[in-house]
Amino acid sequence: MFSAIEEIARVKHEIQKRLSKERSRRLEAEKRLKCFKISGKKRNKKYEGSYAVRNEEHLEKKLEIVARSISGLFPVSTDLKRENEALRRKIVSLGRELKENVKVQSEVDKGDTAGV
Repeated sequence: MFSAIEEIARVKHEIQKRLSKERSRRLEAEKRLKCFKISGKKRNKKYEGSYAVRNEEHLEKKLEIVARSISGLFPVSTDLKRENEALRRKIVSLGRELKENVKVQSEVDKGDTAGV
């Protein structure tokens, strides 16, 4: 049989052991959650860009279909067709220019933060 002091020490040890296990489980759960959140953010950033491109392409196709269906209803003069084509080319050109400016700006921003 154990003496009272030994029994108290044994119980105290058991309690400390359980608390330690519980603490380690809690810390592990917190780390897993943090890793899950980080990986989710990375995954979302990765797919946001591709989703935006697909969405834009989808909308362009829809507009094209609608434009074709409308062009059958209303005859468009050749002058308007040429003007439309010129405007489309200008929009494409401006889109490219905007993407280049955004890319250059992000590189400049990265350079600014690298020096800080």
